[in-house]
Amino acid sequence: MNLCAIAEPRKWLYGYVFYRQSRDASIHRGYLQKSIVILSENNLVDFYQRVIAVIGETYFDYGEKALDMAWRDILSWPTPQLSHHLSFPLLGKVIKFPMPSIRNGAFIFTPLPSVLDGNSKSKHKDISSSASVSSSSNTVSNSKSLGLDGKISTSSVSLDDRFLHTVPIYAPLAPIISKIWLLWELVLLGQPILVLSPQPSLSSDAVLALASIISPLEFKGDFRPFFTINDHDFKAFSDDTISVTETWSSGLIVGGTNPYFSKALAHWKNIITLEGRIRTYKHNPFLIPTTTDSGGMGNEGANRSLGLIDYSDHVQCSSYKPVFPAGPDLKKHLKHPSKSESFDDCYNFNEKFVRYHLHLRTTTFLAPLRHFFDRLVASKAQAFKPFSKIPVIGELSATTIAAINTHLAPGRQDPELKFYERFVSTSTFKRWFNKKRKIANDKLASDYSAFLVHWKQSKPFEGLGEMELVNMYQDALDQLKREQEALGAKGTAAVKSVVEDLVKCLDPDLQAAIRMKSEIGVSKSHPHPHNGHPKH
Repeated sequence: MNLCAIAEPRKWLYGYVFYRQSRDASIHRGYLQKSIVILSENNLVDFYQRVIAVIGETYFDYGEKALDMAWRDILSWPTPQLSHHLSFPLLGKVIKFPMPSIRNGAFIFTPLPSVLDGNSKSKHKDISSSASVSSSSNTVSNSKSLGLDGKISTSSVSLDDRFLHTVPIYAPLAPIISKIWLLWELVLLGQPILVLSPQPSLSSDAVLALASIISPLEFKGDFRPFFTINDHDFKAFSDDTISVTETWSSGLIVGGTNPYFSKALAHWKNIITLEGRIRTYKHNPFLIPTTTDSGGMGNEGANRSLGLIDYSDHVQCSSYKPVFPAGPDLKKHLKHPSKSESFDDCYNFNEKFVRYHLHLRTTTFLAPLRHFFDRLVASKAQAFKPFSKIPVIGELSATTIAAINTHLAPGRQDPELKFYERFVSTSTFKRWFNKKRKIANDKLASDYSAFLVHWKQSKPFEGLGEMELVNMYQDALDQLKREQEALGAKGTAAVKSVVEDLVKCLDPDLQAAIRMKSEIGVSKSHPHPHNGHPKH
């Protein structure tokens, strides 16, 4: 099954891991450690986490034959289609997954992600699964100014399904939710962020959540949900003479578990540590601390007892100061399980609630940029001329960036203006601009077709001499040859329709010569009267 058919081309491979560590006295280190890994070019995290959970559990129960059976099941899977609800049989279970209809960011899709049929809860307390990412060359595991007045409307989000998603945001970031607006600014600007936790699944989920908090923007920086000391970039990351911000200017979010990172990467300006306590949130029920020989403590207890790292939940930003006023205090409005509200109800509300306000803040932040873009498109549409090159939005250039900054300047204080200036230089903005540009250029081509139809109805050929008509005819031919792809079927038909009317205004002999050449399929209907144009 080629799930890549619904993914946009990218340089990433995504790795989904089912990991087991269990005691084994026959091994020198005292533990058996094994991982089952799925690699895919697609980032449907929720779907693949469920797939690897089913395969991993069955493998550790039945051995290698489980992999053969899983492979045969996967070969029978249907070809994915957008906006379709599909069922994927796998090792006696069925994964029902509604394929996304809209792409709204790095890991955000519509509609609701998959629901797993059958019991997939772990039978062992030494199992975890996590999403990870690899590059194609080297595999690695995994204010008022913003229109936010601090007021909260809970009723508007509880039934809003547009913000359902495939990775959680609230759950992995809950301990640091009070810092969410600071983190939002850091991710927008592509600032490097290091996430440390004793649990790989928690650090991975936190990295994916951070990459998603600027939805509907798609984070276009580099992100490593599970970074290890063996990665080829570790030397560069740990070199305090290299500016991580400048070297990875498009953005960098790294997650890891090695306590040595707290020393080797101490020069990083933005560091998040997460305690790693057991989290049983709905979309990833396998985040269970691994048992070790440290007196019954998990990795968290072992690391603390060795004094290697303090995994208390906190965000360290040594130099960055937030530019915008903090958004609503989300923590005050989150729900907690009670006799009247279940865990699932609270979880679903909190995820939607946090997602909604992040989405609102981002779309409000983008409003002046959308306004600039709309004005740019309107100026292009006003430049329509019959059979002239269709005006289009060009690639993002220094001139365009300067025009954006000029557009944003009025009414904004210097820190806010500088924030926008930094943002429009990021890869994330470039991605947003290019997507808008493609949509706008398609719309301009469509509007050009409508312009020709309207222009044709104004009887533009009356009073023109035959030489003018011939020149116009040649201009139309040139446009069809030059811009047929941009015109599309609708635009091409519009040009041909205008030309048919134009040809009917020519001298009958000239009409006959044109129809004989049939360069554009001009209709052979009976010619109109000459309309009094002089013969040449």
